[in-house]
Amino acid sequence: MRAVSGQLLVLFIFLTSCMDESIAEKLYSKCKEKDKCIQQVKQVTNFKWEKVYIFSVQANLEYIEKILGVPYKQWKDVGDRIIFVDKGKVVYHEEYFPYPEQIENGSTFFEINKDTYVGQYNTAVFSVEKQENDKREWYYVIKPIQ
Repeated sequence: MRAVSGQLLVLFIFLTSCMDESIAEKLYSKCKEKDKCIQQVKQVTNFKWEKVYIFSVQANLEYIEKILGVPYKQWKDVGDRIIFVDKGKVVYHEEYFPYPEQIENGSTFFEINKDTYVGQYNTAVFSVEKQENDKREWYYVIKPIQ
């Protein structure tokens, strides 16, 4: 029984260590303990892309596909999302389900308005800012810089 438990623990550690950080986590980890910094998106991606899109929770699938100009087959639920496109294909995407009134210590979220953000590979830049809630828990707010 101990051998099985040990093997499961090793497998769990291996699998969790293989998981990539989110784009938001990669952006704030580049700040190196600063309260605020500016980061280029291309500095935290390891895949080829031409454009990055950020959609707010209000964007439905039909709207997203219209803006992207390509099918978005990864749709699961409403939420904020960041989508990278290269040569007319979605090459990477992440979904975020922020609840600002229930921020967890160390969490991240994109602050965007209803307008969709579209950035180019060489010019997409985000502001990363460490903030604190009423419970003295910290979190990071990531805003695209137009």
